[in-house]
Amino acid sequence: MTTLTVPRIASTPVIGPVRAVFDVIGTLKRLAAETDEIGVARLGPYDVVVINSPRYVHEMLVEHAADFHKGPTISVYGRPVLGNGLITSEDDFHRHQRKLMAPGFTHRRIAGFADTMSAYAEAAQQGWTDGATIDFAREMMRLTLGIVGKTLFDADVLGEADELGRALTLAMQWTIRQTRSTIPIRIPLHWNTPGNIRVRRAVERIEFPSTRHRPMRPALQCSARLLLKSNA
Repeated sequence: MTTLTVPRIASTPVIGPVRAVFDVIGTLKRLAAETDEIGVARLGPYDVVVINSPRYVHEMLVEHAADFHKGPTISVYGRPVLGNGLITSEDDFHRHQRKLMAPGFTHRRIAGFADTMSAYAEAAQQGWTDGATIDFAREMMRLTLGIVGKTLFDADVLGEADELGRALTLAMQWTIRQTRSTIPIRIPLHWNTPGNIRVRRAVERIEFPSTRHRPMRPALQCSARLLLKSNA
């Protein structure tokens, strides 16, 4: 077996983690520019391995996927919001969920998503007028939720997109705050603080409530459970 020494990327112990928290994209761009194919950066008390090569990415995510686990942002702080669905699960349970989801992501099915994406994008821009000022983040959130709802769950959620978007943003902000907090002890989401109650209500709202207006097909119900809050 050949052992290789991973080169270390120059970083400052104090400014590094502060920059990473408040300028994530800038930090990633800087690390990518300073990394050949693989490198190690010191961010505060942590060594962070930077992969900057398609070959190594394929080895990590495909050939040796069983040797890697999700980071705490997803596995620890994301789980109270996302549950034990496909996004947060690991190992055998994750593989079992992927197998159940596979029929919905065949090449033919994915190719068919393009028509839905084009139709929703065309409908969205029809509401924009020349010279008008629009809230681009809001419009992209509406478009994304509409496409996801239709392609994955066969549900039209455009009428609820603004409310769903606010709920999704609130849940994501809670997860980010948990990740960035410097306080070693965090308040669990099940504690009834005003903030936690708002987050829990947001999570309940995210779970594609438009399906209450009409029943989902069993296969789509399975997909929703697997992606979001599955425990089976």
